[in-house]
Amino acid sequence: LLARALATQAPLLLMDEPLIHLDLPHQSDWLRIVKAEVARGTTVVAVLHELSLGLMADELVVMREGRVAHHGAARESATEEALSQAFDRRIAFLREGGGLAVTVVG
Repeated sequence: LLARALATQAPLLLMDEPLIHLDLPHQSDWLRIVKAEVARGTTVVAVLHELSLGLMADELVVMREGRVAHHGAARESATEEALSQAFDRRIAFLREGGGLAVTVVG
């Protein structure tokens, strides 16, 4: 489906859960391809539940109870706080080797 979407060379790509059923190496491939598209000027909007990959975006919109709870740069502390609140403080952020991962707590 991604190849089909890219073949249209549309200036905007909307994706709903594009990583579902993909293993980690293929998720990484998807991220690399999408970042290359963004570098070419394509706007990409994706709904993701893979928080660690979402945090690699330029910006995040955090939804809670059907409403926008936060919109901002993915790597700002306010975004981490909004995500933490959205998941009832049951997630934690881990920094390692320049990367950021999300894990479940309690």
